[in-house]
Amino acid sequence: MDLNAERPVSQAPKSYDVESRLRIFVPALFEFFGTNNLSQKQWRKINANFAREIELRKAKFHANNNYLKVEANIYDLIIGVMEGEESAFILIDFINVVFIRLKKNLPDTDKPKLKKTIYSVLINFDHKYRNFVAELAVLNTLLENGYTLQGVEADYIANKNSADFTLYKDKSYLVEVISIHIEQGEPDIKRLLADKISKKITQKTGDCEDYKPFTLCPVLWGFKEELKAAQDLFKNGDVSSFPDVHEPFAYLSFTAKGGGFIHRFCGISDLITEKEITVIIP
Repeated sequence: MDLNAERPVSQAPKSYDVESRLRIFVPALFEFFGTNNLSQKQWRKINANFAREIELRKAKFHANNNYLKVEANIYDLIIGVMEGEESAFILIDFINVVFIRLKKNLPDTDKPKLKKTIYSVLINFDHKYRNFVAELAVLNTLLENGYTLQGVEADYIANKNSADFTLYKDKSYLVEVISIHIEQGEPDIKRLLADKISKKITQKTGDCEDYKPFTLCPVLWGFKEELKAAQDLFKNGDVSSFPDVHEPFAYLSFTAKGGGFIHRFCGISDLITEKEITVIIP
């Protein structure tokens, strides 16, 4: 699945009960919520927004000679699964795995800290859900490396620009996540990464000279070829250096030798090995 591409408008499910659809395709989300599920008022708002989005698409679809291209969002993934798209199924499965890991890695007292973020993703209908998935996947990785979650968008870096997470290990750390989408055939990945990282740092710090130190964690999205090229850049040390910028993370889903598939989210240097057979989706 091209994560950056627009997709033709699809037929939506007849029912606008979004919660029941998510319970089928992302059950780990509700295991993560436990008894702290979203309120019925919030689910009604999500259903209403979904219905409005579908009706708006239908109107534009008919006004454009029965064709319309829209940016894919998390609900398009669910519709894609219902229509039998393998790539949509695999990406939804990865999102489910992210919540399985979060349920394990976060104590119950910390889970409510992510509730507002999860709701904001479900209430909006754009491609930014990938940024949300990236944030949670990075959080999982850091939790598994001994960090604990102190806050979500709770501490300012500068000028009321908050960090995505405040984590604690030997001290408190501010962590910001940035998703970088590498277009298929991108001619200068090194320049792209340097530009995106530099702009993000400027965006978070502004003109403030006494901003709070933070760690920027890039997450790369793209096809196997582009991610392999990025991996080679980092392995060879042929990248622009920025202080307090973590080696980029990246995601791929692979077919396994014995069948089935595995999800991999890790540092770009370790993403693809000689043992891999086939990549299904970026």
